[in-house]
Amino acid sequence: MDNNLYENPAARRSKQMLVSALLNLMTADDFNLITIQQITDEAQLSRRTFYRHFNQKEDILNYHFKEISQQYMKMLMAAENLKLPAISKVLFTFWEKHLDLLRLLHKNNLLFLLLLSINSQFPLIYDYFKAQSNEYGDKESTKYALAFSAGGFWNMLVLWMEEDSPKTPEELSQIISMAIRANSLT
Repeated sequence: MDNNLYENPAARRSKQMLVSALLNLMTADDFNLITIQQITDEAQLSRRTFYRHFNQKEDILNYHFKEISQQYMKMLMAAENLKLPAISKVLFTFWEKHLDLLRLLHKNNLLFLLLLSINSQFPLIYDYFKAQSNEYGDKESTKYALAFSAGGFWNMLVLWMEEDSPKTPEELSQIISMAIRANSLT
């Protein structure tokens, strides 16, 4: 699952420097206006180094999102309870650590790139859930149930990130528990 384990440490360090440089520049400038030269200057790396690892600046974000998605998957797989309220607590606990990134992406209208990266992890999530439980029935039902859950979680994540004083992961887990109970009664 973690492709970075086999990556050359110098290459990994260069990529991380480019990620940090881009995110730092995005705090002051619009993503669309940032140039590759600005990124390499900020990272104190050559343009040649940039092009050795990436083709365009969006690739830097995709690299970072892939790393973040892998971290989330590890945290999710370590969870003992795979019911939605517990999963929501894992999700919001994880993203609470990355709230500044979410807000930065939102400010730059780039949240959709993160969603695409997370969605690319669905096969891993599906395989893990399938191995853990047959709660949703067959493969097709599980795939749709996960997509349904992910959409709800994504919308909650965006709403939560937009709040000035976000709720705690525990509070959000309670909200999801109440919603599940209310919907199971209908």
